[in-house]
Amino acid sequence: MEPLLSAEHITICYNGIPAVQDVSFQVEPGEILGIVGESGSGKSTLIRGVMGLLGEGGMITGGDIWYKGENLKDMPEKKFRKYQGPEIGMVFQDCKAAFCPVRTVGAQIYEALSAHEKITKKEAESRAREIMEKIGLTDYKRVLRSYPFELSGGMNQRAGICAAMILKPALLLADEPTSALDVTVQKQVAEELLLMRREYHTAMILVTHNMGLVKKTADKILVLKDGRVREYGKTADVLENPRDLYTKKLMDSVLSLKRIRSN
Repeated sequence: MEPLLSAEHITICYNGIPAVQDVSFQVEPGEILGIVGESGSGKSTLIRGVMGLLGEGGMITGGDIWYKGENLKDMPEKKFRKYQGPEIGMVFQDCKAAFCPVRTVGAQIYEALSAHEKITKKEAESRAREIMEKIGLTDYKRVLRSYPFELSGGMNQRAGICAAMILKPALLLADEPTSALDVTVQKQVAEELLLMRREYHTAMILVTHNMGLVKKTADKILVLKDGRVREYGKTADVLENPRDLYTKKLMDSVLSLKRIRSN
């Protein structure tokens, strides 16, 4: 089976300064890859490079990114836009900030759908309802008619998952999707991402500093430091028997709480 996505020796620079250097990895259909590392390690830069969202000054200066046999790096912008949404979706760290503040969530989801296919607002609402109910937003009509500032952080993240999944992409990029949430909601959002994988066979790249989240969700793990790969392999193998000293330090930094027995 060919990989769904294959990154080969990727180097990404901002204004000529490398942020990611010589990084390679693969994502199989339906697989979850966790990318971990400290702040500034290049995690978010890497998936933004895959999505074509590096912004001004950002550029892939080396390597190739193959998606279903097509090289995203060399793809014309007009063609690449057709991939952004139907093929590759993205959930941002702060979906409230990613949404336009002066338009309702429903209007923005409809806009995302209508950019890629002919669809009525009623049909768009029905599609949104299907996903929202799966991830616990049973009051979907209120969510769709709300502005982002009228929703809680957890509800905004769920709305962001809905917006990313409504076109049923084969690959979902999730950039720190739980870091802005409290612990209880983090668990719920993680379970909802796993549900999307089960329901739609969606492959994912999950960027996070939460080692517990990676252990719970990811099939494979990529450890980055200073923009370079320190370790890459099956999650259980890497976390249980880390070969790199940096990975060991990451594991040691995870807070471990032990219950103190009372006499």
